[in-house]
Amino acid sequence: MQQNQHPVRFSADAGCLPEPVSRPNVPHMKGHWRSMKIWTILIGLFLSLLVTDWVPVTQANPPALRVVVVSIDGARPDGILQAVTPTITRLWKEGSYSFRAQTISPSTTLPATTSMLTGISPDRHGERDNNWWPGEATVTAETVFSLAKSQGLKTAMVVTKEKFGFLARPGSLDHFEVVPHLAPDVVLRALAYLKSEKPHLLFIHFADADITGHLHGWMSPEYLIALQTVDEAVEILLRMMEETKLVRETLLIITADHGGHDFTHGTTLPEDMTIPWIAVGPGVREGYEIPDQVVIYDTAATVLLFLGTPIPAHWDGRPLRSIFRP
Repeated sequence: MQQNQHPVRFSADAGCLPEPVSRPNVPHMKGHWRSMKIWTILIGLFLSLLVTDWVPVTQANPPALRVVVVSIDGARPDGILQAVTPTITRLWKEGSYSFRAQTISPSTTLPATTSMLTGISPDRHGERDNNWWPGEATVTAETVFSLAKSQGLKTAMVVTKEKFGFLARPGSLDHFEVVPHLAPDVVLRALAYLKSEKPHLLFIHFADADITGHLHGWMSPEYLIALQTVDEAVEILLRMMEETKLVRETLLIITADHGGHDFTHGTTLPEDMTIPWIAVGPGVREGYEIPDQVVIYDTAATVLLFLGTPIPAHWDGRPLRSIFRP
């Protein structure tokens, strides 16, 4: 059977029926310059960018003091919409969202999460294996953690799978913790660190939906219950952030590494490739469906934009500027 290679459109109003879409081209800016002085300034700026290999950052308004990225392993957008997920539903309605965001191929956890956190595709970061063991080499590409750390920011990961150690570049993380349990336990460990240390960048990984999908099938009743359990963990996270006032200064991103079909994933089927992408926080538009095609590596660039950290010019990912209020 030939697999569908096209990204698909998922709509909350259309019941997540797929429809092929393409990522729009970036328009070229045109203008007329009236003096050699302006040309000189522009040429100087261009040459400086070539030397530094960075894209200048226009910080979000207002700037965030921290970003929390929640990755729901194996979460399909239509699964989130069908499951009992009142907290996540409230968040996408109060923030900016896409239910047609795309992951990378292969649509498996480690390659996809590496793209999510390095801003580049597997062709560039080189990780296509979905396994990693302690003692093996870590990622060579810069990550959002290493770049944030270079700006003096505090970074942390609380995850459920040991293979995420691949992303723990030496010196890039203040805290790396593996909690091999379900979402209720993971969120409590993440909250303990968030509350005590207040990192500027925190990545939290929930494996419930992926584990259940492999055991009972994607979109099975058990899978939908697993998503409900994750939603309850997100509610605990949000409640603490509200009680401690951290919610006022935090960008919260909820997304996934991949979807799934039957009892597996890893293909280019729309069910495997299409993921949710939700952002809520200071300066983020409310009830805004992102019109552009979101790709998983755009997450990294958006994180750095919100933290006011320079974005590498060579990245495939681009910050989702449209989610910010003018």
